[in-house]
Amino acid sequence: MNLSYIPNDANYQVSLSSSGSFHDDEVRTLNYEVSIRHLNKDDQWNYIEIRKSNLLMNNEEMQDAFNDVLLQTAEVMNTVVVKMNTSGYAIGIQNHAEIRDKWITIRKKVEDMYYGKELASYLDAMQEKLNSPETLWEALSKSFLYTTFFNGIYKNYGEGKKAQGGMVIRDLLPTEIISTAIDKELKTDTVSGISIISVKEQQNIHVLHPDTQHFFKNEYPTNAFPGKAHLAIVGQYYIKQNSGSIQQINMEALIRLDAFYYKKLQIEILQ
Repeated sequence: MNLSYIPNDANYQVSLSSSGSFHDDEVRTLNYEVSIRHLNKDDQWNYIEIRKSNLLMNNEEMQDAFNDVLLQTAEVMNTVVVKMNTSGYAIGIQNHAEIRDKWITIRKKVEDMYYGKELASYLDAMQEKLNSPETLWEALSKSFLYTTFFNGIYKNYGEGKKAQGGMVIRDLLPTEIISTAIDKELKTDTVSGISIISVKEQQNIHVLHPDTQHFFKNEYPTNAFPGKAHLAIVGQYYIKQNSGSIQQINMEALIRLDAFYYKKLQIEILQ
């Protein structure tokens, strides 16, 4: 995910809700809100603050060492300032040093509470992402949507060599089918100077990638794994015709593997 746009002097409120379950298990839900506002700009750079709040998880998830790290990390990174060039392309995290110092303090606390080689490796991998403003932005931009969508199942993946380019489970990324939708003729309406662009697409995947099956192998044996997945996306974009700025976005994505597993993500963006 590359954050790339020409900043219009606007602030945005983003609400995300992610819920899902394994077969016959309790539905797990994560909700949070994000506010985006433009701080200032000069001849070379724009600075945009992204503030995240209301991060909620089930009690069962909060008892997990990995999710404990994630929750504390999310608290440290609840406000980031993105540095963008005049073309609207994000370069790095401006308040990187402050975030890094706070996270190192958290790491020391976590290491006093939990033990294990796997956790140590996980912490090392996270700290590598804090090496510079650029590496931190690269990590956040790749995982921001994906980790929201896959909360509760992604934590044991994503740090290995195979995942350095992004989420391993590409079969189940609803973002993959957006490109399919925009290749078609989109439905566009205009109401009171607002262009309303509608996106609706669904896709059946009949041959699942081996990485996807491997991801679930500890939950269910491979021979019980469904042979296909269903993905669906529906969304509306509201854009001001005179400025081209986004006024509102509503998006819902769903993935389903028969009755075995489902995940739903809802996003609302308001100016």
